[in-house]
Amino acid sequence: MQDLVVIVDDIPGQLRRVTHTLGHANINIEGLAALTGQGRSVIHLLVGEPDRALMALAAADLEARAAHEAIVVNLPDRPDALASCLEPLEHAGINISLAYVAVGARAQSRVVLVTDDPAATRRILDGIEA
Repeated sequence: MQDLVVIVDDIPGQLRRVTHTLGHANINIEGLAALTGQGRSVIHLLVGEPDRALMALAAADLEARAAHEAIVVNLPDRPDALASCLEPLEHAGINISLAYVAVGARAQSRVVLVTDDPAATRRILDGIEA
């Protein structure tokens, strides 16, 4: 999975425009986070086909940034599950630059992490998933 960053003006319809562009290209969005500030919106999209997504976004004149490897962790939907998952990353000195929740099955959460060391993150979190 890859996390893409799309930056658009903070005006009505932009999130629909981005998601419609990917949907029209038959690219599934498995997670999303959107933030606004200073007249701009920063949209993070979790996709399995980042190259196709970047091409579709560029063709629609949308400002898309390079993809980052994203680690998706399935966790039980219960208090402290996320903190317990993140503790070994902290002890290993891995910095998390982005985290958001993606679509998950009932009673389960999917947490998306972008870190400064994806390989070590995968090794540490292997087996933690619910």
